[in-house]
Amino acid sequence: MPDWRPARSCCPYCGQWSVGHSCGLCMRGTVFIDWEQFVMACNACHGSWPAAGSSTVCAYCRQPYQVEYSDSAVVVEAEDQVVATDGDIVYVLKQGVLVVVHRRHYPGLGSW
Repeated sequence: MPDWRPARSCCPYCGQWSVGHSCGLCMRGTVFIDWEQFVMACNACHGSWPAAGSSTVCAYCRQPYQVEYSDSAVVVEAEDQVVATDGDIVYVLKQGVLVVVHRRHYPGLGSW
């Protein structure tokens, strides 16, 4: 069963949160991410693409920034900043790039 959630991020420039990014393909729809298949999709044009290597534009300050989605462990160093957690998702600012990490749960094994 897909685990679709609205794509959500925090702008590394102005610090504002963005929930439900606008689709870069059709400019009408909202982007969702499926954490099981690691793909993103638009609810209007139904376009889909790999979650890896995404970028977005802040709706508040209009600055473009990179968002990396990961489902594996990320090393958090002293200069990095954990900006938020949301259940099984962690948002980390690493050198101007927002890294969104999803913790996978394995039945019988727990999570990492």
